[in-house]
Amino acid sequence: MITPEALAVWVASRAKVQPFNKANTIMSDRTICEALIKAAQNSLLSAEMSKLDSDPRAALQSYSAAEQLLEKAVWQGCREQFPLMVNCIVNQAQIHQEADDLTEAVAAYERALTKQGTHPEALKGAVGCYFKLLHTPSSLPADEYLRLVARAASLVKAYGLGDRLMASEARSLSLTYFRERRYEPAALLAEMAADLAAGDLASRSNSGAFWSHSAWVHQEDGREKWLSFRQKAKAAWLRCLDIDPDHADSRLGIIEYELTGREFAAASAQARSCWHIQLEEKKRVVCAWLGAISLIMNNEPEPEWKPFADHLTSADADLDLSWWQLTEVEAFLQTLPDDDSGTLVRQIHDRFLKIYRGKRH
Repeated sequence: MITPEALAVWVASRAKVQPFNKANTIMSDRTICEALIKAAQNSLLSAEMSKLDSDPRAALQSYSAAEQLLEKAVWQGCREQFPLMVNCIVNQAQIHQEADDLTEAVAAYERALTKQGTHPEALKGAVGCYFKLLHTPSSLPADEYLRLVARAASLVKAYGLGDRLMASEARSLSLTYFRERRYEPAALLAEMAADLAAGDLASRSNSGAFWSHSAWVHQEDGREKWLSFRQKAKAAWLRCLDIDPDHADSRLGIIEYELTGREFAAASAQARSCWHIQLEEKKRVVCAWLGAISLIMNNEPEPEWKPFADHLTSADADLDLSWWQLTEVEAFLQTLPDDDSGTLVRQIHDRFLKIYRGKRH
């Protein structure tokens, strides 16, 4: 097989012995193209033999060599070799994809589609990478994983799959990750779903809840990381409220955020505001629970917090843990001293738990 290095030496030697004139230049270009194409054909043959021998690494090297040779041929004027050059890139992507090296596969499909945006096998492969990324656990860091998903998604769009379909996939997987307690990728995918589907406040609000869970899980990893996740949670909820000021889940999320951050005055103000909007009963129960605790911790007089507490006595609602951050609130309650306020807050919490557990057992 003629290697690219040997070919370069041969081309250089011919350049020294051939006098420059237009005819010789044309002939030289043709000769160089023929040599490049011949070398590429040899590399492609080697790639196919390596695939038959189940040697993907050798096949990758041969396809890469063929790509480089054909790229030089195209540069020399042999434009008819352009489709074959793109095929070499797609073949490399397919080998990476079969080996579950999706980072390299996506990069190769990107290169192929940059050169030929309608290449059917490249588009098909990009779609396969996208859905495999969504449905296969990844060992990549969460932010790197989401960037890779986003890159694959941008290729999928060219295949005619709409944003809403991709948003649906991201939304579904975010909930799966949340149930598996993989909170950070769950939050990132919920954000992606919200970005893809305009008006999807549920996913945006979910991302806030998932970031809040991430903060709780990583509270022993340092205050900076804890604060970062909490700020992302609040930012998600505030974005929802910018669009719909009465979005109940986001309002409840912010009350919980302020309460567990010991910002009792802010939590109390949020609870009062939330109490006066239209709420379905199960969310009013959560507002009563968080509101009563916030007002008591803010040293409000009994007439201020009693309406919230009284609602927990008479409430009858089918509660679901997805509506609030019970774990975070209970962790906060464990930090309270056994004084009058702490005792009263625990009594309020017990009332709430009776409603929750009573409906689940």
